[in-house]
Amino acid sequence: MKYRMSFVNSRARSPPSAACECTREPAQGTFRLSIEPAPTDVREHATHDETAQLVNAERVQDMFLPSLARVPAHRHGDGYHVHPEQPSSVAHVAQLHDLLDQHDLAARVSLAPGGDETAIAVSLGREDVMELVRNGIVDIAVPLDQGTFRLHSDRPGRITAVEYVRS
Repeated sequence: MKYRMSFVNSRARSPPSAACECTREPAQGTFRLSIEPAPTDVREHATHDETAQLVNAERVQDMFLPSLARVPAHRHGDGYHVHPEQPSSVAHVAQLHDLLDQHDLAARVSLAPGGDETAIAVSLGREDVMELVRNGIVDIAVPLDQGTFRLHSDRPGRITAVEYVRS
């Protein structure tokens, strides 16, 4: 009896940035998905510990989005592409907003294009994250800029790529 052996190609998938032509040119901007203290009304008396908020923001950032704190953004078509490094282990993004609420924090998506262009920012809401988890993609409109951030997830619980497109 003859046995046939087959070999499976065990080569790791190349990262999305390797396949994208946008990375051939130097980065022209900076993308951030950052965890910050929730905005407070300056007319109110401070009732919280701002230092603890900053410490918690850093801790939550490191748990969920360590590679998205500052990422080079590359011009592509009428917008920008972002291809973040993928850490070996991060918390599932679906759990992010529970910790944000617990520590009075907020998640903000921003792009600083560089040059004379104005920075663009928008909040990342719980509904946005849940749509990303369900569908692997979510569009977040930037009302004042009339542009859109599109977040991609091709790995469960992670943000694996970002696009910004002007409308």
